[in-house]
Amino acid sequence: MQQVLVLGGNGFIGRHLLERLSKESSYQVKALARSEAHPIVGVEYIYGNFADTTVYADAVASADIIYHLISQSYPFTTWENPIAEVELNLLPTLRMFECLSTTKKQRIIFVSSGGTVYGSSANNNVAESIPAPYNPHGIIKLCIEHFLRYQQHRKHCDYIVHRISNVYGPGQNIAKGLGFINTVIEKALAGEAIPVMGDGEQARDFIYIDDVAAILQQSASHSLVNTTYNLSSGECHSLNQLFRIIETQLGYALQRTQLAARPFDFPKIEIDNSLLKRDFSGFTFTSIEDGIRQTIEALKA
Repeated sequence: MQQVLVLGGNGFIGRHLLERLSKESSYQVKALARSEAHPIVGVEYIYGNFADTTVYADAVASADIIYHLISQSYPFTTWENPIAEVELNLLPTLRMFECLSTTKKQRIIFVSSGGTVYGSSANNNVAESIPAPYNPHGIIKLCIEHFLRYQQHRKHCDYIVHRISNVYGPGQNIAKGLGFINTVIEKALAGEAIPVMGDGEQARDFIYIDDVAAILQQSASHSLVNTTYNLSSGECHSLNQLFRIIETQLGYALQRTQLAARPFDFPKIEIDNSLLKRDFSGFTFTSIEDGIRQTIEALKA
């Protein structure tokens, strides 16, 4: 039986992933979480801070598969404070790497950032292109990717990097300031105005949470390793387009509050997923309309 460790078990992606992994009889699943929050049956939890490796060092050393889903910052929280990005994410990750086994073959599946790693490169939408991150969050994500390659040579552990686009769906906590689609839906259902930064024409790739969790689950046994993928829907929608889709689903117009555009937001970020579709052949992505409909139904419930 393979030992699986999920770092970030109570996060949005972590919980959806654990729901899937816990149903696989060939896995013994552990998860690191900061605090208790509705534990999933079949998962052994380790409670503690990611920065304190003494809490989970043994679990890292014994794991066959390690999911690194933890990010203790967001692009907008460290824009003015890049040192915090190093302290919150890079250093704890390097300390976690020091806990890896020296006697067994391991696999690390790392969730990177599709929106911030590529930056403003003219060819910023394919996994094979040269990244040029423009903010501290993306710079550190890319730095961790490079350290994964270093660990692959140093300790012979395999890795898969998934540069994920904008995730949405049931269970997302909008209080953290993330999740445009969930924010729009929740505020619309509450009868509140939705804040929009800029003119609403900025476009992004949005991917449904079930698709993300399914690909991450398959990555545990995926035959191709030491590879980087764009985990995205492969489609780009502007915020204004999303408004129209949500208004159609709800059957009424939404209220907006116009705010100034942010300095780190690019007008359009396309993320090509052709490499992922080639290597995970047969996978069908949820359409934006179906994903929004399922999210609305879940939030109403």
